[in-house]
Amino acid sequence: MTTFALVWLSLALTVGYYQNEWARTVGLATTTLRLSTIAQNPTNNISAWSPTVGEGIEPCDTQQTMPEAIVLSTEDPWQAALTDSTQPGAAFLLHGGLYQATDKLWLKAGTPDAPVVIKPYNCEAVTIQGSIRPNSYTTIAGITIKALGIDDLKWAIRFDGKNGGAITNTTLRNNTILGGTVDAIRLSDDVHQIRIEGNRIDGGESGHDIFVTAETIGLQPSAITITQNRLTKEYFNQASEDMIQLRDTGTVTITGNTCTDGLNMEQCIDIKSTTAPLWIAYNIFDGDNLHLLGKGEDLSGGCMVIHESDGHPEQHIIEHNIFRHCKGTSIRFASGLRDEQSSALLRYNLFLQSTITDGTILVEEATDLHFISNSVILGELKLGNSSQTRLPQNTVVQNNIFYQTAIDDNLLPSAAAYECAYNLLYQLAGDGFSTVPCSHTVDANPQFLDLVTLDFYLQPGSPALGSGENGSDMGALPMKYPAEGLIYSVYLPFVLP
Repeated sequence: MTTFALVWLSLALTVGYYQNEWARTVGLATTTLRLSTIAQNPTNNISAWSPTVGEGIEPCDTQQTMPEAIVLSTEDPWQAALTDSTQPGAAFLLHGGLYQATDKLWLKAGTPDAPVVIKPYNCEAVTIQGSIRPNSYTTIAGITIKALGIDDLKWAIRFDGKNGGAITNTTLRNNTILGGTVDAIRLSDDVHQIRIEGNRIDGGESGHDIFVTAETIGLQPSAITITQNRLTKEYFNQASEDMIQLRDTGTVTITGNTCTDGLNMEQCIDIKSTTAPLWIAYNIFDGDNLHLLGKGEDLSGGCMVIHESDGHPEQHIIEHNIFRHCKGTSIRFASGLRDEQSSALLRYNLFLQSTITDGTILVEEATDLHFISNSVILGELKLGNSSQTRLPQNTVVQNNIFYQTAIDDNLLPSAAAYECAYNLLYQLAGDGFSTVPCSHTVDANPQFLDLVTLDFYLQPGSPALGSGENGSDMGALPMKYPAEGLIYSVYLPFVLP
């Protein structure tokens, strides 16, 4: 049974609603591990104190804890039991073993009063091989699911409600999900209130770990939560697409995931088109362990891209993420070949690079992008392309720390170029912000706590403290250490093998 360590980092940020809501929702206790701990020693004996994810965190159940459950073994007619739609919803506990399906498993639907639950008996090791089609009011937890042994292996798991009616209130929790010649998990039409939590996901031979998309206009999947998963791409070693791609979706929340161990893939997250803003927060993009054999089918690489092809950019909220050593670009805003647009509120993120020639924050066809209270260490911020044919409009750059960052400003002098104010700019490379003069700039060493150990908290005497707009602090990690007067604590996961 594979388990993964989950490290929660209390980054001591005093910020607003979303992180408070996150801490309240997941109900976590505060820990006091500094970001520098990972930098000094990625293992750090973490397993001695931190919780795990994957099958190991799923609570064990037997007939004593679930007296109404149906207990099955590999010798029983288990496929019929799980798929018989004439019977009401039930809980199924599977004894350990390999459950090889003979065809796609179209699971029965549960109800609010009688949900379907499928999980191991007493935490025994259970593997289901085949391709699962979940239905409404269903929980699948603590199981290894592999796309193997049947004719149709496009997806390990696929949600699709367009023919059989809407699928809603279903959870994939603490599983290992592997394979799929197209995607490991696909969520398609008329799918709502789906939660994918605590899983290890690796698949999509030509496609994605998770692909959320609509094939029919008006049936966009919505209220999709992807949280606390470990996303990898090493099950297959051929060039593939992204770990997560969103195309023609409603609301999607992507929080607390670790993107790592990608052999030959494109981005961790690729946003094609949406009908509502997304929330992307508390994720770690582990660039050191991405693109190990190549940059995927389109050779683009990088950690994230937003290029909405519907011509209507949404104001996505991208906050409290760590972009570490991304290759090529950390995040790209609409650098496609068509008329893509993009927009976002990008705040409280840490962009960490080891040189100024990698990890570019590329801003081209973007409208109303707000780049606020981020810390950018080395790397590059590029505004517009060099031929000045793809230029952002109404960009706001405010309350950030740029530490030895290269600034490549290709914009034309105009009122729509950008607003640059209240930033700390220290030893910039390139020409700096040359199109529009920046105001209220601090030109001084930000006094990080310890650059050697990559501890980017600020020392008590830092010039970035209190120098932002209205006396706010600059950067993503503004609080003094040890922190005083904390209002909320921000939790970042680092899911380790």
